[in-house]
Amino acid sequence: MSFLDKIKKFLQEEEKPKEEKIEVIPQKELQDKVNSLVKSVKERNSEIKKQVKERSLQFSRDAENAIKTLEKIDLSRRKEYEKMKVVVLQNRDTYISCLNKFIKDIRKIEESDTVTHFNKIMIALNEFGKASHMPYEKATILIGKEMAASRDTVKQFAKDVSDIGQNNRALFEETKFVERLSSSFEELKQSEALEEDIQKTLAKLNLKIKDREIDKEALEKEKIAIKESKSCQEDMQKKENQRAEHSKIRGELERLRQRIDFKALSRTYHHDPKKAELIKSYSRNFVDTLQNDENLSIIPLVHESQSADIFELKELKSRLTQTESQMITETESRLSDLDSRLRSIDMEKSAISSSISEETKKLEKLKAKKEKILLDIKDSLAPLKIAIQNINS
Repeated sequence: MSFLDKIKKFLQEEEKPKEEKIEVIPQKELQDKVNSLVKSVKERNSEIKKQVKERSLQFSRDAENAIKTLEKIDLSRRKEYEKMKVVVLQNRDTYISCLNKFIKDIRKIEESDTVTHFNKIMIALNEFGKASHMPYEKATILIGKEMAASRDTVKQFAKDVSDIGQNNRALFEETKFVERLSSSFEELKQSEALEEDIQKTLAKLNLKIKDREIDKEALEKEKIAIKESKSCQEDMQKKENQRAEHSKIRGELERLRQRIDFKALSRTYHHDPKKAELIKSYSRNFVDTLQNDENLSIIPLVHESQSADIFELKELKSRLTQTESQMITETESRLSDLDSRLRSIDMEKSAISSSISEETKKLEKLKAKKEKILLDIKDSLAPLKIAIQNINS
């Protein structure tokens, strides 16, 4: 490489634009950074708005002086046609009305947002320009110098305000990003607070379901202990004896039933609907009818019709009722109560699990929302040459 080439290369390297430095901050310092940026742009915007308000106040004074000058104009000594003078003065007055309205409109503007403040001034200027154009042109026929002086006051005000706006365009752009950043950060804080609430709710629900599992385990152990107890074995034996006794009684009842001629009974008492219905019921379902026949009305009917002795039916019914009332043992009752409590716990666990599922879904949606907010924050920080450490790219 020649010496000239080396010089060219050196100059080219020198001409390369310097890379703008990116400020990298940890995510935990984001709040302080956002607060600092908001404070900075707020202070600078306040200073700019102060300049605009001071310039607006100065314009009001200058415009009012210009109006006084216009109002003092006397055309009585001018040699032009009277009709022309009237037209000029009428348009001067119309122009003064437009200018007075413009001054009032400027004084009424009081916006917290600097850009909006600027925009409203520009809107007022535009409206004044449209309303005052024709009266201004007609009035200048005879009083052009005075009218031009008042117009120059407005033009200078418009230029000054425009210059302030142009000189601070970068700040206005920065303000937009900072406002968006502040809004996203507030949304992030709300999401984090909501996430904390959901986490607390989930912790309580998980603790509840753990308590129910402990309760269930204790009841199941109690159930096993009852089944393995001596009293349970004894109750099982008693129940077996009761079943045997119950079966024996039903056998005796069946034998007794066979001793009754229900067809003959039906023929004998067919004229009495009530008795005929009772006989029919006994014929179809002897045991159930017996249990519902409180007065044992079947006994005298059989005795009178067939001279059969079935008085032992009363004793058999009593024994049958007694065995059936003793069919549920104490241990069975205790086990049934435990089963009921276990079912209740399972239902409660199912409801808690459903709540956990709902809260988990909320948490997943919230985490996805937080990721989106963080990306929005990242995008808002990029134009400000700031990056967050440990955030997904």
